[in-house]
Amino acid sequence: MTEYGPSGCARVFPKLLFRQVCLLAFLFGVIAWRMPGPGLLALALLFLVDWPRGRVLVHFFFLLLCFAVGCVYCGARENTRPAQARWLTSFHNDENDWREHRRKRSKGIMVRATVDSVAPLPQNRMRVLLRNVHPVSEPGDSREEAGQDGLFVWNWSQPTFSPLPGQSVRGSFRFARIAGSANPGAFDLEEYWGDQNAWWRAKNPKNDAGLELSGEPDLPALWRDRLRRNFLRSLPQKGGHLSEGAAFLPALVFGDRSLLPPEQADLVNRSTLAHSLALSGLHMGYCLAIGYALSLLLTRLAPSVLLRAPRQLLAMLLALPFGLAYLWIGQASVSLQRAGLMLVFWALLLLWRRPRVFLDGLLAAVGVLILLDPVLVFDIRLQLSALCVCVIALSLPLAESLLKFRDRPAGRSLAGRMARRFGRALFFLCYVSLVIQIALYPLLARTFGQLGLLFPLNVLWLPALGFVVMPFTFLGTVFAAIGAGKLASLALEVAAWPCGMLLRLLAYLESSGFLLSPTVMRPHWLFMAGYWLLCLALPGLWVAWRGRKAGEPGKRPSLAKLATMAATGAILLASPVLGKAFEAMARGYSVRLTVIDVGQGQSILLEWGNALSRRRALVDGGLLNDYFDAGKSIVEPVLTDNALPRLDAVICTHPDADHLGGLIRVLSDFSVELYAGNGRKAEGGLGAALENALRQSGVAEAALRAGDRIHLDREGGVYLEVLWTPEPGGPSGKIRGNNSSLVLRLVWQGRPLALLCGDIERSGLKALMKNYGGPELKAQVVVVPHHGSAGSMHEAFYEQVSPDLALVSCSFDNPWRFPSLGVRKALEKMQIPMFSTAERGRILVEWQQPGAQPRVDFARKGGVSAAF
Repeated sequence: MTEYGPSGCARVFPKLLFRQVCLLAFLFGVIAWRMPGPGLLALALLFLVDWPRGRVLVHFFFLLLCFAVGCVYCGARENTRPAQARWLTSFHNDENDWREHRRKRSKGIMVRATVDSVAPLPQNRMRVLLRNVHPVSEPGDSREEAGQDGLFVWNWSQPTFSPLPGQSVRGSFRFARIAGSANPGAFDLEEYWGDQNAWWRAKNPKNDAGLELSGEPDLPALWRDRLRRNFLRSLPQKGGHLSEGAAFLPALVFGDRSLLPPEQADLVNRSTLAHSLALSGLHMGYCLAIGYALSLLLTRLAPSVLLRAPRQLLAMLLALPFGLAYLWIGQASVSLQRAGLMLVFWALLLLWRRPRVFLDGLLAAVGVLILLDPVLVFDIRLQLSALCVCVIALSLPLAESLLKFRDRPAGRSLAGRMARRFGRALFFLCYVSLVIQIALYPLLARTFGQLGLLFPLNVLWLPALGFVVMPFTFLGTVFAAIGAGKLASLALEVAAWPCGMLLRLLAYLESSGFLLSPTVMRPHWLFMAGYWLLCLALPGLWVAWRGRKAGEPGKRPSLAKLATMAATGAILLASPVLGKAFEAMARGYSVRLTVIDVGQGQSILLEWGNALSRRRALVDGGLLNDYFDAGKSIVEPVLTDNALPRLDAVICTHPDADHLGGLIRVLSDFSVELYAGNGRKAEGGLGAALENALRQSGVAEAALRAGDRIHLDREGGVYLEVLWTPEPGGPSGKIRGNNSSLVLRLVWQGRPLALLCGDIERSGLKALMKNYGGPELKAQVVVVPHHGSAGSMHEAFYEQVSPDLALVSCSFDNPWRFPSLGVRKALEKMQIPMFSTAERGRILVEWQQPGAQPRVDFARKGGVSAAF
């Protein structure tokens, strides 16, 4: 409930109730189980914001108790990897012969599994989660082993049929443990699926041959599938294809974005309108609007109903059936669960005549979800949806203060009242869009790495969505459910028209260069905490200062408290920079080599300078294919983690997709001073994408030759030597493919630090050694050629380089068994320690002095962080 002072100025933020503070402390304890630093800081800031007037120690004790309970509860409820069944262990035994391993993988294991859930994906793909997976023998043999606990993720390309939850699938599958790329500060795929109790991947290696579907599906899933099929058949078409904007409609009702082309999805994402396609509280709000409209109709027909229940309570009670139906249709996504629980708690609180319904309903809904599954607190969908509602709840009093609603007289004429209501609605729409964008900036930047600048489009799109698209989409869904296909098509055609207009507008903005979504620094968690504390303190300081100026009583203590909050926020905001300054004074100038864990590919980051003035170059960027972009998903998040999107140089050793692919995105989004390659053009779409990225960024392409030097820091004496690339017209000019890779050596003040070999193979290594003597190839660290393949193994090469450490970039459980057994045994025989990204994740090597022993750090749990 908003409180007002004598001047009619609203107090900016309502005082939190004790139960709300305790619930927040519990949530921060859950966060602290995985992230102790952010969790403890959040608890300290909560105590600062809600500083009690008396019994400080008792208050702090209860907060600390709730915090500890949350931390212990999360640890007790967190999913743990189940024991691996014997049949699955035998499939992953340590095979020495990679050919036998590949034969076994290609054949797979005949299993039977139950479908847990199904989600359509773009480009005619489907994600199926399987449970109770167990092997079966040949047809006719009834012997079956025990099933494997946990879920299996089956990404099915070009599916030939659509299974439903509850049905059984029988077929030959190959399996791999889910072990995503491990890079500090980047998305952790293994943790994401572990939170959903999914620990293994499944893939059918025979292109659907032999797959059998049996059993009856769960009844709710069957009904939902029939409704979805009727809905899709009713979508408006033009020329045998979906009409423009029609692909939006399944996303709004079922959360199905599989029909949305990637280029249209990219336009929507960069325009900051993607939230309108996600099943969230915004769409549940339309169910509440239906309930409110029905309450108006009911009170018109029977005004006496208002004597029994207020209109707000009636609206929520009437909206509940629609909300439950939408929850079922949307497969109960976490955002819809939060919104549905909020409706229930709001109705209960109004029924009990409790004040402050907005914030209490939100916290109660989030609390119930966290009690049921505490790891949901790390789900970005719940974070964004809950924070949006929280921002609206906390910022509305400030909006009322700006408009001074209580002091403005009501208009007498109908036109005046309508104009005033329209002005208020427009103001609140603009205000809420702006406030949400400002308040959620750190989380959006941290999660997505880009910041959309066209959020004012929400002012145009959300009214169209609310008054045209959603009502007619809901109407079309009802008609599809009762089998009225023509009426459903007519309603959906009306709903698709504004969506098509939006796409045309976004395409025009894109072609005109106005659809800006720059890549930004992904902020440190200390910066995020300081930013949000300032967002709380600064509006409060403004209102408190106004109240003090107007002579309102009781404002001076709050002014001092808000000033303390603002000062603390400013210190936290600057703490990442201060931390870098302290690191620069303590450690000074250094040179770093980071092998980024990009899976089956290679990407190496070189850094030099001190912590405050560190400069960077990127060698290779990982894989790009139809379904995965290492540059977007891995490299960019790593490079922008508490760092600006700038690079001094980008170098591609050779134009293969697993080296060049990820650089396309980096060249498009980063400020790059130099791009260099081996002079060979990439083929097909990859080459066209590279040329387009270079043209848009304005970076010229340089071709490196053996003997060239790239001076990274002339004063510091840091440079890259180009040791190998085939010369045009020379004896090696006919060498192509992997042997055309650049071979680079990192040197600091004449001391060779690292040798980067690209994908060069044995014949290329022999030619390289003919051109150089022993000292010219020496280095302390060698990045093993071609991901450690047997074809690149040459013992004389390692003897000539004489490294202290060998690093391999490859994916976990790759089908080629990289690094090969021959490479491992040879390096072990020469007593050269070898580490791979498959086992250790991101590998960081840092030199404090030229020629000194480097410090080695690993990202994956169980890795060692010590001086080498």
